Amino acid sequence: MEHLTTTANKWTSIKRIFFFFFFAYFVLFCFPFPFDSFEFSMPVAKPFHSFKNWLIPIVGKYFFGIKTPFEEASEITYWLVHMFSIFLLSLVITVIWTVFDRKRLNYEKLEQWCLLYLRFYLAFIMFTYGMHKVFPMQGGFITASSLEKPIGMLEPADLQWTFLAYSNGYKIFCGLIEMVGGLLILWRRTATLGDLILMGVLSIVVALNFYFDINMKFPSLHYLLVTLIILWKDRQRLVNLFILNRLTVPQVYVPLIRSPKWSRLLSVFLISLVICKLYQKTEINNKHWKSVSAFDKKPLYGIYTTDYFIRGIDTTLPLQSDSLRWKKITIDTDTYWGPPRVYVHLSTDSIITSQVQIDTIQKTIQFEIMKDSLKLNWSKPDSNHLFFSGKWKHDFIQVMMKKYDLTNYPLHREKFK
Repeated sequence: MEHLTTTANKWTSIKRIFFFFFFAYFVLFCFPFPFDSFEFSMPVAKPFHSFKNWLIPIVGKYFFGIKTPFEEASEITYWLVHMFSIFLLSLVITVIWTVFDRKRLNYEKLEQWCLLYLRFYLAFIMFTYGMHKVFPMQGGFITASSLEKPIGMLEPADLQWTFLAYSNGYKIFCGLIEMVGGLLILWRRTATLGDLILMGVLSIVVALNFYFDINMKFPSLHYLLVTLIILWKDRQRLVNLFILNRLTVPQVYVPLIRSPKWSRLLSVFLISLVICKLYQKTEINNKHWKSVSAFDKKPLYGIYTTDYFIRGIDTTLPLQSDSLRWKKITIDTDTYWGPPRVYVHLSTDSIITSQVQIDTIQKTIQFEIMKDSLKLNWSKPDSNHLFFSGKWKHDFIQVMMKKYDLTNYPLHREKFK
């Protein structure tokens, strides 16, 4: 399955030092792969995760002056300290390796094993993200709350996710490209083609993550760097082909493992690993897709505008100064990330956002607002109306609401043509 070219070239000191550092850095970045890819092997990965959880706060404290718990740190802070911790460890390993191993002519065999490891790591990452698009869940869906939210109120990341959420076809297309690139990169003879595909895909991903302020900026940048490392040995052949218009010399492959028996066993092991991973991601994403794809069939889902609002025994008028009266309410979907969310739009144009628990048996809806738990009764007089009653902020209220037709929104109405 895996082939390489070996020579008796003697590496220069500079090349050896660069290899030591990049080998240590990217292996530490990828590890504990593949032990963290499957639930049964997670105990093997746990000690390394525990070591990182111990090291990163120490580096953050003494090098960056971060004293708050890392659970409260932002994504960019965590990953900066994480990468710097790996950088320091790599420097230490490079120094020790350089001092104690000076006699070896080259590390071409180890380099090929490292490239094999990086290719499988990158392929598994692409399987994860690709399958999350093939079952088009990445970016979520165009739900009621995203339809009624003004574009000017969107965060940059929300704008990008809304763009992605609109078209399942586009997500599936992107996912298939990532899956194809991941599969091609597994075999040495097609690795260059797969790597070129993934380099293009990841370049776009990195640009989106940085320019739209999406999480995973630094991990995605490292995935792109992995594609460059994998492609590095083919750089001259690619330059000859694409730029200099010269003939390229065919690559001569020899077995990575010289014993045919052990070579076949390695191939069987790697193929089995890939099949298990693809099966795992298919099962997980299929289960999640079934649980979230029918979001518009969830209880009470939709946008409702107020017909009348009674506080105590008095019907209140829609005055803009009234900070209690509801103007409209949006009941959004629940996903596997969390329970349903409700957005209560007040007459003052302020919005109360709350996670809710909807009980379809007792006909109650429970809000969690500023650590206060509020419970209202609800009923549906007909398919287009929703009635609430109960105690809301120290007042007894009765609210009749009318369901808004979502087909008035072009993003909901217009489909692929």
